[in-house]
Amino acid sequence: MKKTLFALFLVIQITAVTVFAQTDLETLYNDAVAEYNAKRYTQAVEKFKKLNKSYPNVPESYYYLANSYYELDNYLDAVIAYRDAVRLKPDFFEAYVFLGNALDYLNKYDDAIEAYQNAIRIKPESAWAYYEMGVAHFSNEKYILAADAYKRSVQLDQAYTRAWLNLGVTYKKLDKLADAEAAFKKVIVLDPNVARPYYELGYIYEDKDPKSTAIEYYEKALRLHRPLLACG
Repeated sequence: MKKTLFALFLVIQITAVTVFAQTDLETLYNDAVAEYNAKRYTQAVEKFKKLNKSYPNVPESYYYLANSYYELDNYLDAVIAYRDAVRLKPDFFEAYVFLGNALDYLNKYDDAIEAYQNAIRIKPESAWAYYEMGVAHFSNEKYILAADAYKRSVQLDQAYTRAWLNLGVTYKKLDKLADAEAAFKKVIVLDPNVARPYYELGYIYEDKDPKSTAIEYYEKALRLHRPLLACG
């Protein structure tokens, strides 16, 4: 599943050396952001590139350029633009997280982890950054490290449903089925209408006697999301 961008991260204030330049910059910037917010990402790319050529020192402009590339699944150019954003603004938390995500899609896992570590250095209590780090470790089949990252994520945010779900899936990979069961049951407490944890619990209970509980979980998963079992 594609890691989605948060819709609105920043209310950005632009400063410039002259009133004229500031007015011109703000006009170009707001026009480009309007294209991005309207999900016209190709047009947004062109406008942010033009803006960056005239005003090469605005980190938020590179950030939105990177976001536009990201939405177009152009992760290589997104990485370049995110790196420009953090070069200009070393404490740009969101840019580091999405830099990690783009690198993850490019299978550059070590670089992705480094980006997440930079994000965590800026915001040590970010459950989101630890969650994304867990995704990268899982993609790289480093399941113990993934579990550690997901555990930290849910410690920081006990209501982080997706992190609990991924923690359960990771525990299942590690054959820690009791821990996986507990994580999936936590997901159900947080959101009883998510099909995946019922399916996973059905799998866990298949080896238990009686098997009626497994059947109940599978049936619940099917009622919530019929294509789930057919998709494997």
